[in-house]
Amino acid sequence: MKLPQLNHDWLVKSKLEIPRSKVSLVPRSRLTSQMDEWLKYDLCIVAAPAGYAKSTTISQWSKREIGHEKAVAWLTLDEADGEPTQFISYLIASLSSANIPLKGLEASAEEGFVAGGVLDALSSILEMIAEFESSLVIVLDDYHRIDSPTVDCVVLAMLDAAPDNLTVVISSRTTPAFQVSHLFAEGRACELNSDDLKFSKNELREIFDSQISDEILTTLFHRTEGWPVAVQLAKLLVKGNSDNTELANFKGSSGHIASYLAEQIVGKLDTDLQMFLMQTSQLENYTSPLAAAVTKRADCDSMIEQLGLLNALVVPVSEPEGSYRYHHLFNEYLRKELHRRHGNQEVLEVHRRASRWYQDNGYIAEAVRHARLSHDIDRCAELIAEAGGWELILFGGIGYLRGLLQQVPQEEIKCYPRLVVAKAYLDLKDGLLTKARALFDTANNGEPSSDIEHDSDLERDLLNVGTLLSVYEDDHITADKIKDIQASQNKIPANDPVTKSIISSQLIVCHLATGQFSDAEQAAQSAVRSMREAGSVLGVNYSFLHAGIAAMYQGRLRAAEAHFSLATSMAEENFAYDPGLRAISRLLTVYLNYWAGRQQSGLEEQIDRDLDRVEQYDGWLDIYHATLIVEHTVLDRVTRSLKRFDNVARERGLNRLSHLTGSAALRFEESSDRTSLALRLQESFPLDCWKLDPFCWLPYLESRLSLAHYFSSIDRSLAIEQLDSGIECARSFGANLHLTVLLVNRSKLFHIAGRRESAVGDLVEALTFSAPESMRGPFVHDYSILPLLRAVLRHAHDVFIDILVIDFTQSLIAELSKMNTSRSDLEGLLLSRREQEVLAELVHGHSNKEIARILDMTEHTVKFHLKNIYAKLKINTRTKAVIEAKRLGLA
Repeated sequence: MKLPQLNHDWLVKSKLEIPRSKVSLVPRSRLTSQMDEWLKYDLCIVAAPAGYAKSTTISQWSKREIGHEKAVAWLTLDEADGEPTQFISYLIASLSSANIPLKGLEASAEEGFVAGGVLDALSSILEMIAEFESSLVIVLDDYHRIDSPTVDCVVLAMLDAAPDNLTVVISSRTTPAFQVSHLFAEGRACELNSDDLKFSKNELREIFDSQISDEILTTLFHRTEGWPVAVQLAKLLVKGNSDNTELANFKGSSGHIASYLAEQIVGKLDTDLQMFLMQTSQLENYTSPLAAAVTKRADCDSMIEQLGLLNALVVPVSEPEGSYRYHHLFNEYLRKELHRRHGNQEVLEVHRRASRWYQDNGYIAEAVRHARLSHDIDRCAELIAEAGGWELILFGGIGYLRGLLQQVPQEEIKCYPRLVVAKAYLDLKDGLLTKARALFDTANNGEPSSDIEHDSDLERDLLNVGTLLSVYEDDHITADKIKDIQASQNKIPANDPVTKSIISSQLIVCHLATGQFSDAEQAAQSAVRSMREAGSVLGVNYSFLHAGIAAMYQGRLRAAEAHFSLATSMAEENFAYDPGLRAISRLLTVYLNYWAGRQQSGLEEQIDRDLDRVEQYDGWLDIYHATLIVEHTVLDRVTRSLKRFDNVARERGLNRLSHLTGSAALRFEESSDRTSLALRLQESFPLDCWKLDPFCWLPYLESRLSLAHYFSSIDRSLAIEQLDSGIECARSFGANLHLTVLLVNRSKLFHIAGRRESAVGDLVEALTFSAPESMRGPFVHDYSILPLLRAVLRHAHDVFIDILVIDFTQSLIAELSKMNTSRSDLEGLLLSRREQEVLAELVHGHSNKEIARILDMTEHTVKFHLKNIYAKLKINTRTKAVIEAKRLGLA
């Protein structure tokens, strides 16, 4: 299935422009003197009914301020912006238009990436505004149109955390509904109302100059009450009317005056131009080709040229080139007039024509919007389905599909199975697995239609989304199921690379889940080829992450780092389409660096944001396990980590994750129910159960580590038994990362039990796996391993050990010794690394000659080091030196 070419630019660029006017504006020093004080405040509200020139007045002031070490970000709002994702995307776009450095955030606005992570995005926005060296004014024009309590909360959050250089200006027909009284009380807010915006009599005199008499001017002032739009309409009537009789006949309230004036102006135009105005008023803005489509006229260029007579009522828009819109009040009048004169059917027909034009020109979002306005929900559904349905997330981004589905009333989506599947996938990406499953089952269990082609499309949608859903739900995997998937993959037509790539991705996860790491890497390579053929950059990105995870499990840190580095680079470039990719890529890099034993400082805020992203939105078991480890080791937040991922496991029904959090709780948290946790793990994963069910390999290995930790203080032989079984399992699967950790833990238990040869043997094997990959994590995070590492070097004098292992061991000893010297008890001693090594061998009862042989130095050098050690420890015998060394933890 080939997707249609789409114009994904769903952002209406004209909403980001400071409004322009084709008429000269009267300077209003009375108003601008008040507005010049705005930069002292966090919030400035301009609230007045329609026609009070709110936008014009603010835009006039804004244009004057730009360049005076100030920047203005303008956003004209409409009803669709009440959705918080769209609002924040437009806010980012407006900041980008004002040339605010956003470090890549501007790309996200193009696709509405935030997908629910609005507050996280807002935090990033405020951080970047604070770094901006000049003052910034954000203007939210027409705020009354959104009517959204959720967006109100976002704006209030922005105001509460506003940096010193930010001022938010809200222009609205009504005072915003959210509570800002505390801002006024704290002197952080100000307001202009309709009385402030009215023209004074002197300002009217400047507008009309000598065109009208003082008597008519007085009448005009009293009857318009200084209402700006009425004054502007009156000025249009003055042109070419020397007697000004129309102005002398003003009657009624200002609202009636506006209607009267509009009628007078429109009534003087020829019938064709009136119809053109009324039909094009149904559009947010229009070009000549679009106008031709909705009016069925061939002379639209001429029509647009004639509209130049209306000056301020027709506003030029810069993008797309040659676009126009009408003044809001004038637009409202024209819309009502079309309905009044020609009935509702004409209104609907205009929207139907607009929808068809937008579809033909690749603007699917606008095509769907006008289909909705024409009350044709069937057409909305058809347009979304033909554009790709759920696949729009793969190629157009989360925000794009979300925006389209919002055009269909939620209660009616269930009538369209392909839209139900698309909504299921959207919920899946939002981490709402239960909702996604319910929607998917609804579509899957529906009655087949009589349209064979549509049934075929639906069947394909169900196959793909069902496949992805099973991956996220962590369904139990068996060898037979993998064979079935491979068989189904072979049946996929060659011209359907999307489905082929989705099935390949499922196979990767299945192989990882059953410990078939080489097969997982091969499947990842196949998926990359299919994803590239399908044109899904996001799919390629995910495939690199899968391949990196497979390498990690095998202890191949260098290969994993290469995959994660490439995946992170791609995610940074494409995070506008799928922000989860960037969070996952960065967290996996932190996870890898932990096992590599690298220092990771200054990343707390970034890790926190990424953890929140993974918790709240899409992820799968391997990711949750890695990030569980990241939070409780790198950030040292065991309780919070366990609570976070236990909640994820419970809400999403992920049994393996529940077992992994249970193992982590037993191993790292000193809770009161350790015995019950241990019993539960033993019941869930009896010894050697992995031989019958490979799907449990990961929780099985984690449970052995935790049970060994639990039994180590109760019955050491039971603890060793747990590790023996775990080591056998890890060897069988080639899970060398876990094998290394298990060997290190068993080595320490053997050492405590006095089985020194076995302890050294395990540690040598662990070092042999780790040295080529420089995997330092299993060793440098535990200082108690230092004596055993020294024992390995002594052992190297008697048996052959690879030189790379010896060099790696020496570097670990140096690193741990350096870490040790920072302890308070040793800070004053200033024992050198070699002195610590000599002292450690002394503790093991070796003579000077033996120490010299073990450490590759002369006996004279040993005596020299011992003399310095005695002096620093303030002792004079070998026995006292041993006692002091043990007290300090040097052996």
